[in-house]
Parts: sequence; structure tokens; C-alpha cells
Amino acid sequence: MPKSCCVPGCQTNKLKNPELRYYCFPAKESLRIKWISAIHRAKVDDSGRVKHNKNWSPKSKSTYVCSLHFISGRKENFEKHPDAIPSKFPWTNIRSSSKISKINSCNDIVSPHLQLNLPEISGKL
Repeated sequence: MPKSCCVPGCQTNKLKNPELRYYCFPAKESLRIKWISAIHRAKVDDSGRVKHNKNWSPKSKSTYVCSLHFISGRKENFEKHPDAIPSKFPWTNIRSSSKISKINSCNDIVSPHLQLNLPEISGKL
């Protein structure tokens, strides 16, 4: 079974999309909870009913989120970096200049030699 993305509506997998990266959920509990919250996946009980008052959680270490859900296309390990938590979903708008500015600021702190090649968006918002 190929790696596939667990984000609702995302149909990527390693066979169809080998150019993407697939990231496991973080082991650090505080960060893991933020990932689960960001993904908005519904918990379904054994009978197939959606439990709206329950949080879904990955059942195995083989549950992945693809690189499409990270602003820069890659997960960052620095917890304060905007790409420490997946945030690109059909239900979000991440193309704001303030988020891109935060990413660039974090990159200056975390890795001065790593620069994101994000498209210029001034005037497009």
C-alpha cells in the first residue's frame, strides 16, 4: 500500500504523486494535537456514524500528510515556523502577505541560507 495523504479531500499518494513528500505526524504531543486540529478530519465510529464531538486521531505511525498542505511545500521542525503545522487546505486561505512575511522571517532565523521561492502576490489580494 503506497503512502497516501490523510487530509479530507486530498487524493495524493506516493504512486500517483512521487514528486510530493509525505510526512508522519509528529511524536511531540503538543505539535501532534495541533496537526490533528488543523486537519479537521471527522471521527467515525465502528457503525460508520460521524462523531462530531470526538477528535479523530491517526491509528498508526503510517498516517501521512503530503507536502501540498504546507505553505512552502515542506514541513519545518522549528515549532514557531508557520510550516511546523500543515495549513493549506481547501477550507483555508493561506495566500496572505502576513503569512508569507512570517515564513520569510522564520527562515531568516532558522536557516539564513534557505530562502523560499514564493510567488509575488502584492496587488493580488
